[in-house]
Amino acid sequence: MVKGRILDMQETVQNLFNESIQIQVAAADNIGTPVLSAIDKLVQALLSGNKVFTCGDETNRFIAAHFAELLLHGCALERPPFAAIHLTGQARDELARSEE
Repeated sequence: MVKGRILDMQETVQNLFNESIQIQVAAADNIGTPVLSAIDKLVQALLSGNKVFTCGDETNRFIAAHFAELLLHGCALERPPFAAIHLTGQARDELARSEE
């Protein structure tokens, strides 16, 4: 009985991974141009001396914080840090209210 449940769970996990891969492959054809455009705008803003503010809700806040860390501390290349700030909690909420 337990072995059957484990096999069912393995099949479910495999199906989820396969579905995710198929979605990513399908999206790759459509998302390339908008992503490159966003990258170009971000690079131009940073090279012009502007700041990048990141924020996210729930689980996305960790991705936003990681992105800000990469801008500040780099990834593979040694370079001066870019001006990046990750807005958390209260600061993020205050910014959202100020835009209303």
